[in-house]
Amino acid sequence: MSGDRERTLRLFFILKNIDMKQTICTIFFVLITSYTALSQLLIQDFSSSSVIADYVSASPDNGQFTEITSSGSGSSVAIVSGKLELARTSGNGCFITRTADFSPEPTLLKIVFDLAVPTVTTPQVSGAILRIGSGFTNGTGIPANTSVHTRIGINLTSSDNFQLRNIASSTNSASFSGEQPVTWWINNSGSTQSYMAPDGSIQTVANDKSDVWVENSIVFNEMNPATGSVSLTDLKLNYIDGFGTITFDNFSFSAESGLPIELANFDVTIVQNAPLLSFTTATERNNDYFSIERSNDGATFSEIGRVTGSGTTIEKQDYTYTDAQPLKGINYYRLKQVDFDGTSTYSNVVSVVMGRLGTFSVSPSPAADLLKVRFEESTTEAGCYEVFDQMGQLVLTGEVGAESNELNLDVYTLITGIYILRMTNGRETVSEQFYKQ
Repeated sequence: MSGDRERTLRLFFILKNIDMKQTICTIFFVLITSYTALSQLLIQDFSSSSVIADYVSASPDNGQFTEITSSGSGSSVAIVSGKLELARTSGNGCFITRTADFSPEPTLLKIVFDLAVPTVTTPQVSGAILRIGSGFTNGTGIPANTSVHTRIGINLTSSDNFQLRNIASSTNSASFSGEQPVTWWINNSGSTQSYMAPDGSIQTVANDKSDVWVENSIVFNEMNPATGSVSLTDLKLNYIDGFGTITFDNFSFSAESGLPIELANFDVTIVQNAPLLSFTTATERNNDYFSIERSNDGATFSEIGRVTGSGTTIEKQDYTYTDAQPLKGINYYRLKQVDFDGTSTYSNVVSVVMGRLGTFSVSPSPAADLLKVRFEESTTEAGCYEVFDQMGQLVLTGEVGAESNELNLDVYTLITGIYILRMTNGRETVSEQFYKQ
């Protein structure tokens, strides 16, 4: 797949001629229900079997590990009530390992699991440590920090309670009781990434940093790595300190692609003899700016202006741009959306014709009884005119004959205020503002 195609797939365009309120609601429904992982690397809820061996393979599928084991007496691993249970009563340890590299290799890795510490007989800081990196091996060994990108500790505090530990900064989270969902975002993509957090908010995580959430609360923000730039292909959990029982359930490891930019609308109209580009985004991720590009043939485009983006947001954003010096005849427009890291995507193309209807004047303004509309050149096609008040209500309408040079509108009955005159001849629509005194 080409780079342009990959970038294009990141931009979702919803361009339906339906009510805008309905469109935006539809967009957010799609965002919530279809925001999925780029690739599911590992998913396991330990409900299919009570036999540890069924979850282990030297060539694991996306539901298996390469090792789930204990190193001897005083430690054990088992499937109990559909959960993976690791227990230590004395000596030795428990280990969960995945040394078969995740594929595709993730650069934004989302890890989710349910964690509980039902019993603690001997409290211990970082009694268990979960590490993510590359080049790990099976067995009781502890991976060297040079092969570990990120690590997180599980503190055994008291029965039915635990803390998470940021080992890099030697800080602990608050204490949690019972079984809790843990969500861990790890980024080594080379640039800041955005993600949808468990509480529904949009968050960012810098390159070679990670964020850790317990349920809907972030406990570690921008956690430092053990060693930056290490691949996120392997995992290993060592439970070798403290005594008690730890349970895991609903493991999910996924390679994520970050949030998309959703362009809900892109249109062009003529207002006061100039093309007005209007576009709306439903969501934005790392959006630096929009480059406005124009063409006279629909093939070769050049930039005519820029509109600053809104960074990262899930709120609807409305933008406009006026082309003050349009080309004679047809004008093609497109948007080039540019991220902070320089990555760009393109919109579809819209067009407008600046022809004979595009050059006309109205007088006087303010007008009392009669508004004169004069065309620079005779119209070549029959059309119509419409007058709208400030509320968008149609207050006058009529026909414009072919070969017309002038049009006189009776505005005597209109109340004082600003109005929009719209002229249409079947292939062109232009608008002009006037004031009725």
